[in-house]
Amino acid sequence: TPSKEIHDLLKDVIGKGFDPCVAQLSEHIKAQCEHCRWKEAEELLILILDKGLLLPDPDCCCSLVKYYCSRRQIDSAIMLHNKMKMLGGNFDIPSYNTLLNKLFKESRVEEALEVFDYMTIHKIFSTESFAIMIRELCYLKEFRKAMKLHDEMLRLGLKPNGRTYKRLISGFG
Repeated sequence: TPSKEIHDLLKDVIGKGFDPCVAQLSEHIKAQCEHCRWKEAEELLILILDKGLLLPDPDCCCSLVKYYCSRRQIDSAIMLHNKMKMLGGNFDIPSYNTLLNKLFKESRVEEALEVFDYMTIHKIFSTESFAIMIRELCYLKEFRKAMKLHDEMLRLGLKPNGRTYKRLISGFG
């Protein structure tokens, strides 16, 4: 298990400009999350991203993004996304889908659209990603935007299963 001493040592050496191994650091951050040491994981990840020293595995952000979204700390999730974005990095698809759902639940539509645009530019999406966007845009009566995404989803060959698809297109009616 990651200890406080190791955490403090890593923060200190990174703060002084040392560039540790990306894989090992990503594993350390994931271990912090697995042991519910959210503050330590966040501190280390933000330090790394602020220094621009290295870009951790997108996978090591997954737990942190889900934690933020479950605790209504959506600003922290967006801040983390923006830091990753500035370095050309990204989250994994489940993290993005969690973030999209939470942004819509908090009526932060423009931010959801920006995040989804970033996802599509970097080809980090799934059928579920498109379904979230289409469903929520239909709910908001943004039918043109929803139809455009629907057409793009089909063009990419990402049609959901029959039941999900019927429910999805029922939002247009």
